[in-house]
Amino acid sequence: MSIKTRISQLNKLESNLIEIRMISEYKVHISDLLEIRKAFKKLANEDKKHTVLVVPGRYGGLAREAKGIDMLDTYQERVHRMALVVPGIRQKLLAKLYFDYVTKPSYEYKFFSDEESALTWLEE
Repeated sequence: MSIKTRISQLNKLESNLIEIRMISEYKVHISDLLEIRKAFKKLANEDKKHTVLVVPGRYGGLAREAKGIDMLDTYQERVHRMALVVPGIRQKLLAKLYFDYVTKPSYEYKFFSDEESALTWLEE
């Protein structure tokens, strides 16, 4: 099952794996975060924890009003682990700072430079 939003496509790849793949160029607004949350809710089973693979686009960013808001905040209890594919060291540093100091999610998360490594970690 797949759901397309303005800036992403969410795919349920397995019973407990949800992929969030962003378009190549985007700026995330609060309305986009709400749209992704709504799509995640439709894909996620309420009685199960999910692993999430996030593949950002090449040129993405957050609008000022969206900074400090976790994309899946409302559904943190449904997330077991999140793997983020961040190919560049600069993007990885920014993402790490954002997760460690701004959103501080309750689920386990890790950054990877390729999808294969990210999926391997999610399957552990």
